This record gives sequence, structure tokens and C-alpha cells, in this order.
Amino acid sequence: MAICVALAACLTLAVLTSESSVAAPGAVAVLAFWVPFLLLPGLAPLVITWRVARRRQALVVDAAGIEEWATRHGRRERVAHYPWSEVELVRMVRGRHPRVGLQLTPSGHQRVLAQYSAMGGRMMRLADVLGPRLVLLSDYEGGPKVTVELLQQAHRDVTGWS
Repeated sequence: MAICVALAACLTLAVLTSESSVAAPGAVAVLAFWVPFLLLPGLAPLVITWRVARRRQALVVDAAGIEEWATRHGRRERVAHYPWSEVELVRMVRGRHPRVGLQLTPSGHQRVLAQYSAMGGRMMRLADVLGPRLVLLSDYEGGPKVTVELLQQAHRDVTGWS
């Protein structure tokens, strides 16, 4: 974007400092033709970044449990809720891209499976390859190591389990 702004500024400066008048048809045509081509590519990354930032998921941790929220169709919606009474263990799931995993109680895992469609349920059963009754959380700011430490401390504080 900085390059596009610099090019537009240089082009405008060149037209303004030329011997011909700014009001000359040629000078106006140069600005009218080139400025949109230079500014639009510079604005596109800003718009994309803004939209992605608004779509980012949020993790809410309180005494009741863990909630994941996402923006869908312009509205914030709760995607998942895991009460602390259903969470047995919070751990890091190693792999190419480490993730935060919650090992749920059998009844909690069945509740989560029931929330998903048939395809989602199959995908959740395939996740058992990583560990029994394991649910993966989305990625959040700070990375999985920080998130695991936060959730493990909250789990200890609320449930008293270690």
C-alpha cells in the first residue's frame, strides 16, 4: 500500500510541477486514469485485513466453562460451550500445527457429537485418533501454549482437579 501511495504522490507531483497547467486536459486525464489504478490495489489489503479481523473467533473463559464465539453473517454467535464439569483434561495436541485439546467426559463428548450434523459427528469420531473424547479448539492470539496454560490454570481453580 505504501508503494501505491508513493507512486500516486509522485505522479501527482510530476503533473503539478510540469510546465503545463494543472487544468490542462492532458494533466487531468493522467490523474483521472492512473490514480484509481494505484489506489485500489493499495486499499484492497486494508479491506481484506479489516474483514478478517472482524471474523476472528473469540474464546470466553469463566467459572461456568469455556465458550467459543465466531462472527457469522455479521452477527456474533456462540459456536461451542464446554462446561468445566465435562472437561477432564486440557492439553496440547502435538503435530504439524499444535492445537489446544479438551478431553471431555463420556457424557460431555456424546453431547458435543449430538450437536454436529452427521458429517460433523463422523469427523469428531475420527478425531478420537488423537485421543479419546478429544475436542480441538480453534487457534487464538498468543498461540496454543499460552492458551493451554490459561485453560489448565482455570480448570484447576474451578474444579480443584490437577
